[in-house]
Amino acid sequence: MNRGFTLIELIASIAVFLCIITAFNYLMKTGKSAMAAAEQQKQAVYLAIVKMEELRGESFAVISAQNGAAFADGKGKISISPIAIDLLQVQVDIKWAEEKNLIQLITLRSAY
Repeated sequence: MNRGFTLIELIASIAVFLCIITAFNYLMKTGKSAMAAAEQQKQAVYLAIVKMEELRGESFAVISAQNGAAFADGKGKISISPIAIDLLQVQVDIKWAEEKNLIQLITLRSAY
Protein backbone atom coordinates (compact mmCIF):
# COMPACT_ATOMS: atom_id res chain seq x y z
CA MET A 1 0.00 0.00 0.00
CA ASN A 2 1.40 3.42 -1.05
CA ARG A 3 1.24 6.10 1.62
CA GLY A 4 2.86 9.04 -0.22
CA PHE A 5 1.62 11.65 -2.66
CA THR A 6 2.06 11.35 -6.38
CA LEU A 7 3.83 14.09 -8.30
CA ILE A 8 0.54 15.27 -9.84
CA GLU A 9 -1.09 15.63 -6.41
CA LEU A 10 1.88 17.58 -5.14
CA ILE A 11 1.86 19.97 -8.14
CA ALA A 12 -1.91 20.45 -7.83
CA SER A 13 -1.67 21.27 -4.11
CA ILE A 14 1.15 23.78 -4.77
CA ALA A 15 -0.94 25.43 -7.52
CA VAL A 16 -3.95 25.75 -5.18
CA PHE A 17 -1.70 27.16 -2.45
CA LEU A 18 -0.23 29.75 -4.86
CA CYS A 19 -3.72 30.81 -5.99
CA ILE A 20 -4.75 31.35 -2.37
CA ILE A 21 -1.60 33.36 -1.62
CA THR A 22 -2.11 35.50 -4.75
CA ALA A 23 -5.72 36.27 -3.82
CA PHE A 24 -4.70 37.15 -0.26
CA ASN A 25 -1.96 39.46 -1.55
CA TYR A 26 -4.45 41.21 -3.85
CA LEU A 27 -6.87 41.72 -0.95
CA MET A 28 -4.11 43.18 1.22
CA LYS A 29 -3.06 45.65 -1.49
CA THR A 30 -6.67 46.69 -2.12
CA GLY A 31 -7.28 47.18 1.59
CA LYS A 32 -4.14 49.24 1.98
CA SER A 33 -5.04 51.57 -0.89
CA ALA A 34 -8.60 51.95 0.46
CA MET A 35 -7.20 52.90 3.86
CA ALA A 36 -4.90 55.50 2.26
CA ALA A 37 -7.81 57.00 0.31
CA ALA A 38 -9.94 57.15 3.47
CA GLU A 39 -7.12 58.90 5.32
CA GLN A 40 -6.81 61.51 2.55
CA GLN A 41 -10.57 62.07 2.58
CA LYS A 42 -10.54 62.45 6.36
CA GLN A 43 -7.81 65.09 6.12
CA ALA A 44 -9.70 66.96 3.39
CA VAL A 45 -12.91 66.99 5.43
CA TYR A 46 -10.98 68.17 8.48
CA LEU A 47 -9.36 71.04 6.55
CA ALA A 48 -12.73 72.10 5.13
CA ILE A 49 -14.37 72.04 8.57
CA VAL A 50 -11.51 74.03 10.12
CA LYS A 51 -11.74 76.68 7.40
CA MET A 52 -15.53 76.89 7.75
CA GLU A 53 -15.15 77.34 11.52
CA GLU A 54 -12.56 80.08 10.95
CA LEU A 55 -15.00 81.88 8.67
CA ARG A 56 -17.76 81.43 11.21
CA GLY A 57 -15.75 83.48 13.68
CA GLU A 58 -15.20 86.35 11.23
CA SER A 59 -17.40 89.41 10.78
CA PHE A 60 -19.83 89.71 7.88
CA ALA A 61 -17.60 92.26 6.10
CA VAL A 62 -14.47 90.07 6.42
CA ILE A 63 -16.33 87.04 5.08
CA SER A 64 -17.56 89.06 2.09
CA ALA A 65 -13.95 89.88 1.20
CA GLN A 66 -12.89 86.19 1.26
CA ASN A 67 -14.47 85.33 -2.11
CA GLY A 68 -12.01 83.36 -4.25
CA ALA A 69 -9.44 82.98 -1.47
CA ALA A 70 -7.34 79.82 -1.49
CA PHE A 71 -6.24 77.74 1.50
CA ALA A 72 -4.57 74.40 2.25
CA ASP A 73 -1.68 74.99 -0.16
CA GLY A 74 -4.02 75.86 -3.00
CA LYS A 75 -6.15 72.72 -2.69
CA GLY A 76 -9.02 74.62 -1.11
CA LYS A 77 -11.11 77.55 -2.32
CA ILE A 78 -13.67 79.80 -0.66
CA SER A 79 -16.67 81.02 -2.65
CA ILE A 80 -19.00 83.71 -1.33
CA SER A 81 -22.31 84.38 -3.06
CA PRO A 82 -24.69 87.12 -1.93
CA ILE A 83 -28.25 85.86 -1.49
CA ALA A 84 -29.70 89.09 -0.13
CA ILE A 85 -28.29 92.35 1.25
CA ASP A 86 -27.69 90.79 4.66
CA LEU A 87 -27.32 87.10 3.66
CA LEU A 88 -24.35 85.28 2.13
CA GLN A 89 -23.86 81.73 0.91
CA VAL A 90 -20.45 80.53 2.05
CA GLN A 91 -18.97 77.58 0.20
CA VAL A 92 -15.70 75.86 1.09
CA ASP A 93 -14.31 73.46 -1.54
CA ILE A 94 -11.24 71.29 -1.15
CA LYS A 95 -9.80 68.82 -3.64
CA TRP A 96 -8.03 65.66 -2.53
CA ALA A 97 -6.62 62.44 -3.97
CA GLU A 98 -4.69 63.98 -6.83
CA GLU A 99 -7.35 66.63 -7.51
CA LYS A 100 -9.91 63.98 -8.54
CA ASN A 101 -12.33 64.28 -5.64
CA LEU A 102 -14.03 67.31 -4.16
CA ILE A 103 -15.37 68.01 -0.68
CA GLN A 104 -17.88 70.86 -0.45
CA LEU A 105 -19.28 72.51 2.66
CA ILE A 106 -22.01 75.10 2.13
CA THR A 107 -23.69 77.31 4.72
CA LEU A 108 -25.55 80.59 4.97
CA ARG A 109 -24.31 83.55 6.97
CA SER A 110 -26.38 86.55 7.93
CA ALA A 111 -25.18 89.97 8.96
CA TYR A 112 -26.98 89.66 12.30
